[in-house]
Amino acid sequence: MKFLTQAGYARYRKISRQRVGQLVKAGRIELINGLIDVARADASLQQRPKRARKRQSTRQPSSKSGKRSIRELFYVCDSCLAEILVNPGTPLPAAISCPNCGADITVVDLLELNTRVRSITKNC
Repeated sequence: MKFLTQAGYARYRKISRQRVGQLVKAGRIELINGLIDVARADASLQQRPKRARKRQSTRQPSSKSGKRSIRELFYVCDSCLAEILVNPGTPLPAAISCPNCGADITVVDLLELNTRVRSITKNC
């Protein structure tokens, strides 16, 4: 068995030392007392890595009727309980004013906002 340091293995494989470190950290190459078993590491790198599964989309597929759904963010006023729509692109913290009672509100983080999904009909 031939054992090499990470730098020596990098020279042997003609890759960067940083890449060897990444492979060790990812578990593709195993260290034994700080050294790399060359035959074992080569065999491990010959195998294809296991790829992460794609996440299932939570969106519903669009139907041919032209309906689609949008996500709305809104804040519930502390004074009058009116729903105030907030643009998703608004940087936080944001100062908003209640159109119902006129109260000035500062939204500090996303946890203060409520979300609802609304279906709209696409006009074609």
